[in-house]
Amino acid sequence: MQDFSLLLEKFLYESLSSDELRLFLSQAQKPENQEAIARAIQEKLSNRAFNGQSGDKDTDQLFLQMMQRAADLEFPSPKVRHLNRQQVWWAAAAIFLLVGTGAWLWSHRPTQPAVKEIARISGDVFPGTNKAVLTLADGTTVALDSIAHQQIRQNGVAINQQGGRLQYVATGTETVGYNTLSVPRGGLYEIILPDGSHVWLNSASSLRYPTAFTGTDRVVELQGQGYFEIASNSRQPFKVKVNQLEVQVLGTNFDIMAYTDENSVNATLVQGAVKIVKGSDSQLLQPGEQAVCDKDSARIAVKNVDVNSVIAWKNGLFLFNHAKLDVLLREISRWYDIEVVNEVKGDNRRYSGGIGRNQPLADVLELLEANGINHFKITGRKVTVLP
Repeated sequence: MQDFSLLLEKFLYESLSSDELRLFLSQAQKPENQEAIARAIQEKLSNRAFNGQSGDKDTDQLFLQMMQRAADLEFPSPKVRHLNRQQVWWAAAAIFLLVGTGAWLWSHRPTQPAVKEIARISGDVFPGTNKAVLTLADGTTVALDSIAHQQIRQNGVAINQQGGRLQYVATGTETVGYNTLSVPRGGLYEIILPDGSHVWLNSASSLRYPTAFTGTDRVVELQGQGYFEIASNSRQPFKVKVNQLEVQVLGTNFDIMAYTDENSVNATLVQGAVKIVKGSDSQLLQPGEQAVCDKDSARIAVKNVDVNSVIAWKNGLFLFNHAKLDVLLREISRWYDIEVVNEVKGDNRRYSGGIGRNQPLADVLELLEANGINHFKITGRKVTVLP
């Protein structure tokens, strides 16, 4: 295997082969190589090889320029580049988060004047954390956070909390009851169900589930958004019920978004196969497809989507791919637990880009402003979008 320092040097001077680029992307995500990346890019900046300006965001911009040129090298055919460049960009986003730049990944952004300082009438609003409330079958509630370690016992069921994860351990002697895990706005939480399936719940979401799966089906009920990695069991199919929709699976990875303030329920398949059922209509999804169920329609529409954008929240990113402004703002408002007042009417533009979800709210809004998305004013936990 090539020495990473050699791969890094080749990357900086855009002389990587396709195989070397793949190797570089995998090696760059290792903690021991992150300092070398940051140092090398800073040295490149000091030589002004790509950018004649200086500033905190120059590192981000330079890295993006090099990533784009690397993507062009990896996928020289326009058709192939269109289909595969997102893989390189996703790897770049992961590297950004690991290195700690939190850079905004924008493509085709308009040229804008220097960003004005965000109007702040109070202190910073910080991002969400791992937090949730567990409601037991008898109505008892237990607050969960990102640091506590505890064991909860309920009718023969052992429930272990380790930081931001809740795990059920079946004993075979348990009495079946129903629990609900509720994640508030500004929260995120992972749960391992009694069958070993993993579920990540996004902000303002809840999951109702049995403490043991004993019937012919494994059935849970979702509100909000969840990402599922289902333990395979062909003799006991897994079903997710959400509103008037049912997702039927055997063993697969998928995302369901069903917020009440969205216009549709979206089910996106990452791996495996799922069947989406709504009334008399049903659709079988393939990986990379999304079922869109408008609340006012009995039909299910299926389309191809950028899966990375859909599940970015689970991986610590805001990642938008041609998103409308109101959709973008709703996701931000849920994560930061803020009220958004949009004074801009009729904005039909689409926006693409990404940023780490661990950034203070003002930093996210500043980057949005820099990329031409109006102006913002923060007043406590209220954000006003100005023309």
